[in-house]
Amino acid sequence: MAEITPLYLDTSAAFKLILSEEKGSSELITFLESKKPYSLLSSSLLRLEIQSIIRRLSKDQSFHDDIDFLEYLASILLKQIIVKPISDNVLTEAITILKNSNISSRLRSLDAIHFSTFLSYVNTLPKTILISSDASLIQLADEYKLNVFNPEVEV
Repeated sequence: MAEITPLYLDTSAAFKLILSEEKGSSELITFLESKKPYSLLSSSLLRLEIQSIIRRLSKDQSFHDDIDFLEYLASILLKQIIVKPISDNVLTEAITILKNSNISSRLRSLDAIHFSTFLSYVNTLPKTILISSDASLIQLADEYKLNVFNPEVEV
């Protein structure tokens, strides 16, 4: 039996699976195909951030796609992702990351929560790969010497 590859999606990566016009969407699909079988992991924060993006898009005059259909696609994707709640341990680790990271001046609190959640998965599933296009998260993964895939970088 093939080993299941754990893949952690931050919001930038997850949204590429919802809106195929996003930069790096096709590269992400190709990457996922190469990692089968895999499991998708994230933070419960993802639900909130996806709704925030959809809300922002619904108010954008230049966005012409069907918002209801986007909501539907988001709900299908979220059902496929194992989400970890934002526990006190995750928040404590996020604070530590913000205080100690070499990139803390550019690191946002939500990114620190995502990265802390990713680290909690890595503690039990050491081969977990972070999928992100967020520069801060990619730099953190490099700082911690952890696996990361950026779908926006040409391979």
